[in-house]
Amino acid sequence: MRTGRGRNGRWSGMPLAASTGLARGTAEVSAFPRAGETVRRAGQDGELRLLLPAQRRPSPPARGAAATEAPWRFALLGVPEVMAGQERLRPMSPTQTALLTALALQAGRPVGVEELIDGLYGERPPRSAGSTITTYVLRLRKALGPELIVRVGRGYALKVPRSAVDALEFERLANAPLLGDARADAARLQSALNLWNGATALVGAIGPLCERQREVLAQHRERARLQWFECQLVLGRHAEILADLAVACELTPFAERLQALRMTALFRCGRQAEALEVYHQVRERLLDELGIDPSAELATVHQAILRGGDPGPRIAPAGIEPFGGTEAAAPPRQLPSPPADLVGREDEIALLTAAVRAGGHAVGLVTGMGGVGKTSVVVSVAQAVAAEFRDGQLWACLRGSTEEPAGPGEVLAGFLAALGVPADRIPDDVSERAALYRSVLAGRSVLVVLDDASDDAQITPLLPGTAGCAVLISARSRPAIGVTAAARLDCLRPAESARLVCAILGADRAGAEPEAVGALTAACGHLPLAVRVLATRLARRPAWTVASMAARVSDESRLLGELEAADAGFEDACDLAFGRLTGAQARAILALVAMPSQDWSLTAAAATMGLSEAQAERILEALVDAALLTSPRPARYSCHELLVAYARVRAWSGAGAGVGRC
Repeated sequence: MRTGRGRNGRWSGMPLAASTGLARGTAEVSAFPRAGETVRRAGQDGELRLLLPAQRRPSPPARGAAATEAPWRFALLGVPEVMAGQERLRPMSPTQTALLTALALQAGRPVGVEELIDGLYGERPPRSAGSTITTYVLRLRKALGPELIVRVGRGYALKVPRSAVDALEFERLANAPLLGDARADAARLQSALNLWNGATALVGAIGPLCERQREVLAQHRERARLQWFECQLVLGRHAEILADLAVACELTPFAERLQALRMTALFRCGRQAEALEVYHQVRERLLDELGIDPSAELATVHQAILRGGDPGPRIAPAGIEPFGGTEAAAPPRQLPSPPADLVGREDEIALLTAAVRAGGHAVGLVTGMGGVGKTSVVVSVAQAVAAEFRDGQLWACLRGSTEEPAGPGEVLAGFLAALGVPADRIPDDVSERAALYRSVLAGRSVLVVLDDASDDAQITPLLPGTAGCAVLISARSRPAIGVTAAARLDCLRPAESARLVCAILGADRAGAEPEAVGALTAACGHLPLAVRVLATRLARRPAWTVASMAARVSDESRLLGELEAADAGFEDACDLAFGRLTGAQARAILALVAMPSQDWSLTAAAATMGLSEAQAERILEALVDAALLTSPRPARYSCHELLVAYARVRAWSGAGAGVGRC
């Protein structure tokens, strides 16, 4: 196999150094200027530092010409740099590199300032983050030309085609479906891998966005490399790739499919004993370090070699078949159907969708009180991005708001079975199941959706351990796990509530009584669950007017009765939530709802509770965490109308005396 450089500076054969992490000294772009280049250092004014021939900025397109017509190329798969024709520019500031990366990864599309701040600084940006972004953009525009980076609303866009960014071109080539033509697939994967100019992407760039993208690109490179090896075996090139396979297996010893490919290549080269020795080494390492046996796939290859038979692989139009002719488990597609009548939530869905698509260890979280529509949002986001996770989607309702939450061991068993792990290979111990789950997901692109989660102990074992997968979680209160994007749902706006009624009743019927629709949704406090339940009851009673239902639910006790009659489970959910409160928290709720208002200052609440403000604040903040109160601003608290109605009914009935635990 050839490992020299071609004329274009890329590897002429399999780009081993770029894809395995070896030979960094030769695979990575040098940090020193090339011949004829000089280094312009930053002065005290913080001027943009670039490497470029003759210290000249590349000439921008002629005025009126499209910026995309310029020969701009943005290289991120190594040390980030910008090429304009024969000229090469390299940002020297890590933050500036991260900013340029954020714009390049969305080539041609606007990126909001807030999104840039999140990508560069994460959850704790400095106060000067906005002005820093502006300063760096101005410097980039000065260096690259104002036609290339343009202002779009409250954000910026890099005006180049996506093909001008090597990372985006790599993703397009690497993630294209296999055609079943080994020669064509190998050529496409070779082209994708040849785009790498180093062992690591985004060298020197900082910030959460670059860290996530670095992991995602590495994961996709590993998958492309694996598919390239498989294509080479199909084409009979086992001798040519054997050395590269040995290096790759040494770097990723737990990649069982890669080990299977190496065993196959050794067998085809007439080295059967060495192939069997590889299996024994892998088996010992798996048992010693992970406590698991080799996968059924690797064991099948081993048995085929013992019998002297060729274990594969073969390529079918749908992709590469498993070894030894065994049946591969179909990718899990467990997502529920998207909600037909979802209204509003556009901002929250956009936020979570962008976070999941950003890659890395993406974890999106939706929180809010019961009935606010958390499940609808996570389903909508999951359905929007499902096609981007070609190894499947896993879904589990964790029953966190019920009396019997799902145990992580139970959920892991279901997930492992869905991922094709035989029942006899699923360990009994929860921690061992979690370790196996993470191992199975390594190298795969799977979306995991955890609905109605309760706490960290339930969630943590269900999180993938490597980049390439993403997680969406819904929970009433925010867990302590790290998330990349979080959306807290409030109740609908009045206009959105009216749209929901129209979606269920029909525009003609709802439009004939707009005031009654407003009264009905207001009585529900614009809580989606309550609005949907009452509108559905009306839809089943075509002779009833909206006004008649609005009148029925104008009384708090009647409203709860209507919801209970519809078997909405609202009172059961409230019973459970209130039953989890401490005695002090329950007494606080009952005292507060006796007040005429549903909105209280800390001072007024403390006086009503008969506590100091410090004592009252601790209790009130705990109720906010339990999603029973909201805090629109510091020292201010409120409670939803339906929760107030529930608590008042309990207090009047005398049931409140037993609420809570000591």
